[in-house]
Amino acid sequence: MYWFLIPESKRRKCIFKESCSQIVYKTLIQKGVWKGIQALKFRMKHCKPGYHVINIDGEQLLISINNTVFKEKEINKRVFEDDHFYEK
Repeated sequence: MYWFLIPESKRRKCIFKESCSQIVYKTLIQKGVWKGIQALKFRMKHCKPGYHVINIDGEQLLISINNTVFKEKEINKRVFEDDHFYEK
């Protein structure tokens, strides 16, 4: 319903390659309602301001506000293109 009710121009841009709505929908279809709710809770817990990007041995990592580490392959490219996200 989110995709139909909120115009794309008004949606928040996701830090993950697969947006929260995409991953929740996919999980719901593949694994059921309970797993879909768990996926949504996980994403909401980690997709908040306060994350930072670090580079370790040539690999870019995103550290969430809850200190969870996400590898570059899981993260939206725009996060790595914005210099202000990098830890100094």
